[in-house]
Amino acid sequence: MSHLDSEGIIARLLAEVLERLLRGGEVKQIYEMKGAGHSAREIARELGLARNTVLRYLKSPEAMHPKARSRRGSKLDPYAEHIDRRMGEGLENCVVLLRELRELGYDGRYTILSEYVRPRRRRRQPEATMRFETGPGEQAQVDWGSLSYRSEDGKRRSVWVFVMTMGYSRACYVELVRRADTAAFIQCHVNAFEYLGGVPRRCLYDNAKVVTLGPEQTPVITEYGGTTFRSQLEARWAAYFDRRGIAWEYEPAQFNGWTPDFRLVLGGDEAYAEVKPVTEFPMDVAQRVLHAGCGAVVLILGNGPRHAWLYRDGGWRSTDLTT
Repeated sequence: MSHLDSEGIIARLLAEVLERLLRGGEVKQIYEMKGAGHSAREIARELGLARNTVLRYLKSPEAMHPKARSRRGSKLDPYAEHIDRRMGEGLENCVVLLRELRELGYDGRYTILSEYVRPRRRRRQPEATMRFETGPGEQAQVDWGSLSYRSEDGKRRSVWVFVMTMGYSRACYVELVRRADTAAFIQCHVNAFEYLGGVPRRCLYDNAKVVTLGPEQTPVITEYGGTTFRSQLEARWAAYFDRRGIAWEYEPAQFNGWTPDFRLVLGGDEAYAEVKPVTEFPMDVAQRVLHAGCGAVVLILGNGPRHAWLYRDGGWRSTDLTT
């Protein structure tokens, strides 16, 4: 039996997808309105959601009864008071914090510190945005990513998730697939069109990295060091960083729509890296990365350590990471 054939596993995965699709406030409102006696149709109309989305979420036992997780001790625990005090003073740079903790005796990894600091950083005031409204059938947005889960045999596994959302009605289609190849991606579109009852005039893709890959560059989910990577190339880079003693964190943050593949610590500097299967400088990627405005040293990492480009002090230059 396939590890995806269990109804319990599929229910948990769909619940996680729906949790990501809905903002926390809307989730709370769904249950409050249901408790007040409103129908799923009334909830969907009031919140601007698809009725099927509301029904799926209300019927998801995993979403309504989350399991409590026990917290394990961390090497960082003895230094939490120092970190909190320094962050209260305005210091949020993990590189500087790590340097201070080393002097105090901390011997843990940079990623442990980064995971502790990230949710405690002061939230920057977001820029005001205006929702772009489309007419019926004009536009659909397609999201494509991966989810990790623990199967019934106790092993950690991953699947790909396809989500299509109509821009006008917010009607939504979700499908789980085992491979991220071209055939599966196209078949997901066909299934979504059949489910939604038509074909939109155009589709927008949130993750252009997957959409633009050719057949010879189909990404394969790869496990390395307890982390699930979206491609073998990303996993190879993580292994390379470990061999070189470079602290790294996978998909650490988002900057104006750009999610770096890695955050690195290079010679005391914090750098963000984008992985692309290329051997020549990708100008389109460079422009997109700079437009995101992360305000740090940036790397584009190609097919190997000799195919890398560094942005620092206002300009790009080729760099050889083997030296």
